[in-house]
Formats: sequence, structure tokens, C-alpha cells
Amino acid sequence: MFYLSRIMASHKNELLSPTDNASLFNDFYAKQELNIYKKVMTPAMILTWIAGLTLLHLHGYDWFKINLWMHFKLLFLIIISGYHGKCKSVIRDLTNGKLPFSEKKFDFFIDFPVYILLFLIPLAVFKISIYPMFTVIFSLIAVVLFIIAKTLLQKYLKQL
Repeated sequence: MFYLSRIMASHKNELLSPTDNASLFNDFYAKQELNIYKKVMTPAMILTWIAGLTLLHLHGYDWFKINLWMHFKLLFLIIISGYHGKCKSVIRDLTNGKLPFSEKKFDFFIDFPVYILLFLIPLAVFKISIYPMFTVIFSLIAVVLFIIAKTLLQKYLKQL
């Protein structure tokens, strides 16, 4: 997912500043995006769902009811599944030479897996059932710090 978003970012930059070989680059990026989507992301998503449902089945419904952490894992799995589906339409739009969102929204879309990861790491480490408010606050701070760092880095790179 992270690699696909980097290729999408390069594809977007190519669309915004076309060169003499624009169609060649467009075909290259489209092929790479589709390969990653079909050969890596889709099997990984299927395996993730199988593993998650197997875990729920093995532990049972009663365990699921009292384990708040599993609720969040399932919620994030559903969110990532939606992102996975949206990636397909974004790939199609980029292949057709159009940007599916405004540039800022597209940058957010590209960074979305990082935001999810920044939420999941504290949830996995602290288990929300132990320190629920601390975990959520820590996750939000991690996302905000990432956004600030990325913005500052972009401003610094533009000055060079």
C-alpha cells in the first residue's frame, strides 16, 4: 500500500508537469500501479480478512464482545478495505490522464495509509482496554506531528 501510494504520487506529478514522453510514463505508471494492486494488495487484503475472521472464530464471540481492541482492529480493517477499493478507481483515473481529486486531497489520499499506521501502532502497543484515552490521544498526536513534519519538509524543499 505504501509503495502504491508513492507510485501514484509520481504518476500525479507526471500528469501535472507533462514531458515529451508523457504517454510512455503514463503507461509505465499505470502498469506498475495495476501490478501492485492485483499482485500484492489484493492477496494481502484477502489474507488479512481470512486471518481476522479466523481469529474471531477461534476466540469466540464472547471474547470479541469484551475486547475493545478487536473492535478497533475490525474498524480499521473495514477502513483499509474501503481505501483498497478506492485505490482501484484512482488507478483508473490516473491511467486515463486525470487527477481524481484536487492536489491537496490527493496528497491526503496518498498519505492515508501512514495515518492509519500511526493510529494502529499505539493501539497495538498499549491495547486500548488498558489506557483508552491515552492511546487515542497519543495516536492523534502522532498523526498531527506527521502532518506538521511533512508540511515543514515540503516548505524547506521548495526553498532549495
